[in-house]
Amino acid sequence: MDTCDLLYADQLGLTGSTIQLKCPAKLAPRRSLWFYTNGTQSVYLTENGYINNDTLSPELYRRLSVSGNHSIGEYHLNIADIRKSDEGKYECIVGKDIGTVFLTVIVGPTALIIDNVTPDNKVPGIEGQYMTLKCTAVGGQPAPDVNLVILGLNYTGKQSAHHTFNPQRLNDGSTVTCQAGYKEIQHYPLNTTTHIHLKLKPVITPFSPDTVSTEETKVFAISCQATGSRPAAYIYWLLGPQRTNITTNSTSQSNKESSTDTYNVTSYLKYRVDRKYNEQTLICIAVNVAGSMETSLTLDVKYAPGVTVENETFPLTQLSRQIQSTLDGNPIVNTCIWHHRSQYGEHIRYFSDNNQILTLPTVSEDERYQDTGEYVCTAADNGVIGINGQLKQTGSGYVISNGKVYFPQITATNDV
Repeated sequence: MDTCDLLYADQLGLTGSTIQLKCPAKLAPRRSLWFYTNGTQSVYLTENGYINNDTLSPELYRRLSVSGNHSIGEYHLNIADIRKSDEGKYECIVGKDIGTVFLTVIVGPTALIIDNVTPDNKVPGIEGQYMTLKCTAVGGQPAPDVNLVILGLNYTGKQSAHHTFNPQRLNDGSTVTCQAGYKEIQHYPLNTTTHIHLKLKPVITPFSPDTVSTEETKVFAISCQATGSRPAAYIYWLLGPQRTNITTNSTSQSNKESSTDTYNVTSYLKYRVDRKYNEQTLICIAVNVAGSMETSLTLDVKYAPGVTVENETFPLTQLSRQIQSTLDGNPIVNTCIWHHRSQYGEHIRYFSDNNQILTLPTVSEDERYQDTGEYVCTAADNGVIGINGQLKQTGSGYVISNGKVYFPQITATNDV
């Protein structure tokens, strides 16, 4: 009897499940036969609703059944607890018509592994540094589909899936999900999850206010705090444009936040600076393996006025004579009390002119030599005790004021 093919179809079945192979024809009350072909050998399975118990093994016989509406010619072959040996070509013959179904039996994966997962089910990374997450299915035939879900995005592959990204602080603790199975049958029997666990750089608390006032004779104390670091941060203190390391003058305290497994670190600095550091920068840096962060403030160093008086030599003919002084202090002062002494330290006079620049009184040329001597400037105090322990600071310079030179007169006399 001549026959013709009606249908070719591919069908997938998962080991251990029950699968139904549908005969393509409904030609009641015609006769329906199912055959299984393995290589060159064809095995007779069913006729209409009858299972061949003559030549089939008892194991296969128990797993076969026929379903469908027989009154309209439906004779579907059911195979229970399918296994890899059931894979192959199945033919349904109805009259002259043949339907062919190629059955592929899927052997699912046995395990699912995410790389680098720690014993406490975390995958480590470092904030701001690229990391790769990879998930691999063990076994499976054909190669299973693997879905990797990271930060809400799906990455797929056959047998394995991976993704490289740059994690940020907000990604810490995020769930990573991986599943393996077969999308053709919408079956994903394996599923595993882990969590991203990052090493986090410290977040430093800015100085507020960003200026600190101190005196050059006193030690000042200040603290700097870094939060949210993993592992605990180390705090450095640097001073001035040369970034001199003064960390040895500090102590640190570290506290762990158990709920987030992060550390808060506070460093306490005690230090004394001299006037050369006024308006310079004090820097606090917190650092760990994930990175660093810094904050800074400006030093306002109070110091008593330094007093410098210039030495002067005035010629006889100079009418206006001024003695220059420099007053360097913080807060600034620009007045001083002037004292005139002899070169031997004897008091000569005080001046009512308290300006930073002393203008000597105008006198005749015959009297200008009297202005020679030591001129002492005692600066007005600015409320800061100097490094000499004194509130009032002084400085002096020596002034020479040239005068006229008189020569003795010689007269001739006649002795009698």
